Amino acid sequence: MTGSDPRDERVLVLAPTGRDARLLADELGRHGLGARVCPTLDGLCAEIEAGAGVAVLAEEGLPPAGLGGLVAALGRQPPWSDLPLLVLTGKGTPSAGSLRRFEVLEPVANVAQLERPVHTRTLVSAVRSALRARRRQYDVRDHMAERERQSEALRDREARLELAVDIAHMGVFEIDLVTDAVLVNEPGRVIYGWADARTTFARVQTHFHPADKEHVLEQVGRAFDPNGPGTFEVEQRIVRTDLEVRWVRVRGRAVFDGRGADRRAVRCVGTYLDVTDRKAAEERFRLMADAIPQIVWITDADGRTEFFNRQWEAYTGARYEPSTAAGVAAAHLHPDDGPPTLAAFAEARRTGTTFQVEHRIRSATGAYRWFLVRAEPHRDPGTGEILRWFGTSTDIHDAKTAEERERGLLAAAAEANAQFRALFEQATAGIARTDATGRFTLVNPRFCEIVGYREPELLGTRMQDLTHPDDLPQNLEQFGRLVAGGPGFVIEKRYVRKDGATVWVSNSVTAVRDAGGAIASVVAVTLDVTDRKRAEAALRQSEERLTLAQRAARVGTWDWNLVTGEVVWSEGLYLLLDLAPGEITPTGDAWRGIIHPDDLPGAGRLVEEAIRTGGDLYAEYRARRRDGSYVWVASKGRAYLAPDGTPTRFVGVNYDITQRKRVEDELAASEARFRAFMDHSPAAAWVTDDDGTIRYLSATYRRLFRLPDRDLAGASVFDVYPADLARLYVDNMRRVTATGRPVEAVEPCPRPDGTTGQFLVYKFPLPGDERLVGGVAIDITERLRAEEELRAADRRKDDFLALLAHELRNPLAPVRNGLQVIRLSPDRAARERAQAIMDRQLAHMVRLIDDLLDVSRISRNKMDLRRDRLLLSDVVSSAAETVRPAIDAASHELTVSLPDEPVYLDADLTRLAQVFGNILTNAAKYTPPGGRIRLAAVTRGDWAEVTVSDNGIGIPAESLPTIFDMFAQVDRSIERSAGGLGIGLALVRGLVEMHGGSVTASSDGPGRGSTFTVRLPILRSSRTVAAPALNGKAAIDGSGRRVLVVDDNVDSAESMAEMLRLLGYTVAVAHDGVQAVEAAERVRPDVVLMDVGMPHMNGLDATRAIRKRPWGREPIIVALTGWGQEGDRNRSREAGCNGHLVKPVSLPDLQNLLGELA
Repeated sequence: MTGSDPRDERVLVLAPTGRDARLLADELGRHGLGARVCPTLDGLCAEIEAGAGVAVLAEEGLPPAGLGGLVAALGRQPPWSDLPLLVLTGKGTPSAGSLRRFEVLEPVANVAQLERPVHTRTLVSAVRSALRARRRQYDVRDHMAERERQSEALRDREARLELAVDIAHMGVFEIDLVTDAVLVNEPGRVIYGWADARTTFARVQTHFHPADKEHVLEQVGRAFDPNGPGTFEVEQRIVRTDLEVRWVRVRGRAVFDGRGADRRAVRCVGTYLDVTDRKAAEERFRLMADAIPQIVWITDADGRTEFFNRQWEAYTGARYEPSTAAGVAAAHLHPDDGPPTLAAFAEARRTGTTFQVEHRIRSATGAYRWFLVRAEPHRDPGTGEILRWFGTSTDIHDAKTAEERERGLLAAAAEANAQFRALFEQATAGIARTDATGRFTLVNPRFCEIVGYREPELLGTRMQDLTHPDDLPQNLEQFGRLVAGGPGFVIEKRYVRKDGATVWVSNSVTAVRDAGGAIASVVAVTLDVTDRKRAEAALRQSEERLTLAQRAARVGTWDWNLVTGEVVWSEGLYLLLDLAPGEITPTGDAWRGIIHPDDLPGAGRLVEEAIRTGGDLYAEYRARRRDGSYVWVASKGRAYLAPDGTPTRFVGVNYDITQRKRVEDELAASEARFRAFMDHSPAAAWVTDDDGTIRYLSATYRRLFRLPDRDLAGASVFDVYPADLARLYVDNMRRVTATGRPVEAVEPCPRPDGTTGQFLVYKFPLPGDERLVGGVAIDITERLRAEEELRAADRRKDDFLALLAHELRNPLAPVRNGLQVIRLSPDRAARERAQAIMDRQLAHMVRLIDDLLDVSRISRNKMDLRRDRLLLSDVVSSAAETVRPAIDAASHELTVSLPDEPVYLDADLTRLAQVFGNILTNAAKYTPPGGRIRLAAVTRGDWAEVTVSDNGIGIPAESLPTIFDMFAQVDRSIERSAGGLGIGLALVRGLVEMHGGSVTASSDGPGRGSTFTVRLPILRSSRTVAAPALNGKAAIDGSGRRVLVVDDNVDSAESMAEMLRLLGYTVAVAHDGVQAVEAAERVRPDVVLMDVGMPHMNGLDATRAIRKRPWGREPIIVALTGWGQEGDRNRSREAGCNGHLVKPVSLPDLQNLLGELA
């Protein structure tokens, strides 16, 4: 195409006569459309090639000889342009379908006909519709071009991806899980040794190594599970077609179809790569690493472990699992060595230098050994970036220990020589040295003091000479074993002092031997334990008494020497645990072992705190008895510190508190049940004193009144509520405590929204404290309001029923009068006037009943809207036309103002016309004669706003909130006959809300008119809707046609039959379903008018019975019933009815339906 912008939207007008062209151009111009007049067909063709948007051809401008040039000009347009032609034809000329049959116009597909005379709006609408269609054609062209560009880019990316896959020798596969078909690329076939690109998943599985197959299929199955991960990644062995075993790494992703229970995997796509060489290299490295005696390990640059050789598991007993440097330190290093190790590793990572450290690692037995750790960084050859750390851990424990022991011995020897003499002389214990016969060779002053002899008197004397005769045999026996090479010994015995007194001593005896093992001397360290022996005797007596008391009270004592670690349990403590005395050795580990795991951390902290501070201990925990059961124990104790603050001793008592705990648990459970019940109860609950002091508020109370989270216990109701209300609450509380009886009352209370609600409260005395009052409250504000509204609704219902009776009787009076006129008057004109009156009154009754049914359908959500794309102007015109007689009768002035641009709605024309008709009818009814009524529509964003205002009698302010309620009546100071049932505006609101809109009413008060505003959503979609087909069926002649009328209402059946006979039909009558089937068999009717609700057999069953007869497909059966909802029509259609009419049926409706079905 050449010339101007291809989106040029000029309108070309071909009209040989100038006047005709000017008229068309002017009309189009007034509606904002640019037009160019082409007086000749050649000029039109030239403009088409210049890129016009629409061509309008007058019939007079179509000489057959010139059409060839037009077709040629159109043919030179791009295939997507499809230039539209609008042909104006004279009345009676061939239609667009006929024009297409012209051989010369066959290549032109987009031709439309407009028959003259054509309305301006129709012409403009057709031109704009053609322009919109042409714009969409260009949009489609642009979209298709963009799609082609995207497809080309995708093909280019796919080619590059395929090249990369081939270079990497990566297999690519796709599995169709429905057909089991598998598609594999060339590198993938090479890996398996296949020749064909297509295979099956079953065949692929035959190549899985037997040892790997189960694991692989398990991983694949998890990926195919609709609730699984959807992906899998495995390394497996495959057996090629030449039986060679190769390692491959496979990654796959499942593709799912459907949702919910229907979701399933339908395809799987993925890749696989031959990793045999990598696996072999890894195996060689693993074998080499396992052969090295040291622990070998690898981490990534950040310290995440990637490998440990088998020496790690052999030493630590822990299987290798991926971890971090911090995780390994926490799990396996000595607590003192973890932080410095991690700090050294962090420094090595920062500097990129060798990592070296010595630390202790815990073995599988729990012992720690020293290791020398050394690691080197492995760097990226290109960037120098550290990729991994390769390290070893070498056991240096024995060398480390020997080194430390040697240093210790040297230091000890040097110090011993310097200190021995001072210790010997100053020692608080006696020290004596003898030879192998027991003769004293050296004694210190303290020994002399103990035995009462001076040093010169003792030297040369034998120890046997000082030992009490009763203790000498045991002493000599132990001394002899020592001299013979036995171990040292400790003995408690008595010495006889120089003054003859007896002294108890504790002797610790050891031998000093020469290099050959012979006795060089014997050394004894002697402690005077005379006082202790006396105290022990007294203590034994006291302990016996204490043990008896502990047994009775289930109490045990313990004594922990914090210096030596020795722990002593009393017999009562063993009995408390159901153990025999001495059955277990009392240690710190033993204590931790019997405590319940859940209680150990807390009890341990308390013990540590008491030892650290030298304070008191109180702990409660569960201790395990011999049979595995637990007993609750209370432990009280005190730790003692040396003057320098070092803990030295920790003593205490344990006693059984199981029974107390059981009571406490039951009490706590009861309390928890009470709080849970009250906190989840819909009623607010509380406990107060009778002076209003708050003791407890339930969670519901706090939520209901939005009280602060802080604890209000102890506060007063006077702190929370106004004084007058608080005083009322306290008065009712005191009535409870004064009478001892519950009080039920309705109390006002402020609510969080600022309103005052009414609460039904029940206050009652609580046992155990005569001043405590409990209470519950339920907000009954809405219930009271609902009760009042129910009473008001009941009054409105009574008023409505009375009014309904009045409204139904009013039309019945003229109907009855008309019947009398028809019966009595010989004047045909009088009878026809009476008949017209009866028709109008009957139509009024039908409208009244239809409105009632519509309101009922809306309230039960049974109303069906027949939505279509409508012009707001059409809706307004339909409504105005409906109420025009009433407006004219009252001499009102009606003005309508609509937007200049068309406004489209997605709506039911009939129902919206009913909405505006009801509002306009009310305006006409409640405006004095000669009033002004204005209907104005504007658009506000995505909404159309239609207001109907009048200068009538207005609406009182108190009636506005309920004006749209069912049965609402407003006294508008007009004759009672002008009123209604109060359902019209309720119907308006229901229909508007069903359309997604809203309706409001406003008035400045009585005598100042009223305004109703309807807001409806605008339809922005550009979809077109076919024009509704015209129903122009002419009245038919019933001559010779047989009609069967079926109705259990005899009067209804006979009157219908008489009316049909007057139209020329041959009529038969039946009054139930059984008679209907029999009559149809006898009469063989052409048409059956079938009532639905009848005795013996209903109309739908009768229809089914007729349809089963051999001749039963021929008759036209129309359901004639008072039921008219969509479900009723569907049931009629399913039973076999050709049509459905709702009683009462007008003669035109019946004739139209019979004409259509004929």
